[in-house]
Amino acid sequence: MDSLNITPSNFGKNKSKFLMHDPALYLKIHGLTDTNFYPIGYLEMEKEWAQKLEYAVFKTGVPGQLVRKDVVDQEFSLEGKLKQIQPETIALLSQRYLDSSGTGKKRVVMGSDIPPALFVAADLVTQTVDGKEVRLRVRYGQITAEEFALALGAKEHASIPFKIEALIDEDPFGNNPDWDYIGKASATGTLASASEIITAVSFGDLDNLIIGGHIIGANIPDGTTIAAVDYDADTITMSAAATDDAAAQAVEVEINHENSDYDNVAFFEFEEAA
Repeated sequence: MDSLNITPSNFGKNKSKFLMHDPALYLKIHGLTDTNFYPIGYLEMEKEWAQKLEYAVFKTGVPGQLVRKDVVDQEFSLEGKLKQIQPETIALLSQRYLDSSGTGKKRVVMGSDIPPALFVAADLVTQTVDGKEVRLRVRYGQITAEEFALALGAKEHASIPFKIEALIDEDPFGNNPDWDYIGKASATGTLASASEIITAVSFGDLDNLIIGGHIIGANIPDGTTIAAVDYDADTITMSAAATDDAAAQAVEVEINHENSDYDNVAFFEFEEAA
């Protein structure tokens, strides 16, 4: 279990750990100037986080006897049905054009042209029976519903299906800087207005900063990256100038981490007991 960081003594039958139904789904659309997460609705009870693996099979002898199976491909997806029906969610999940050009009404137009693919970050929020928060966070995904069948005649309510496939996030530090990331660490340094150089950097054990990796903090413009590092001089050169003076400014920097590839698609986040 060491390779998975699992403690078997934590296993057990605990009814307080059952998930409550009807989680809320929040989305942020990548590529927009608006980088906020917005709730798009509650889900029906049936929802699915799917992990699909494909294997290369190795056999020996006649008849063949299985030696081992190695994973050669994997896919992750979040799928479910939204209870709310409104023009924006229909347009978003069916990837169709929303027209509100002076008609006094909104129309979702099913045309022959297919709009560009939508890339999103997803945050599914629910809780356990004992009130502890559980989140499923997809860092970078694509809306990819192969079929779009809108249930209009259900007994209780209409529902709208969706599917988001998790993609590798090449910029998790920039796309969702507030989300935990294995390849992120903290440091402090002194900023000077209009200067790209951070001086008096307290590196600590950080000897593996990524050139081109992101650096974020107060007085640092969004999207700023690490241009150079001088460990002997205790300086970091940024791709953009600081916007104000700041002594002992806390910054978060992107680092090489042996397990960072485990943290670039999606993660479950469980609230611990106080």
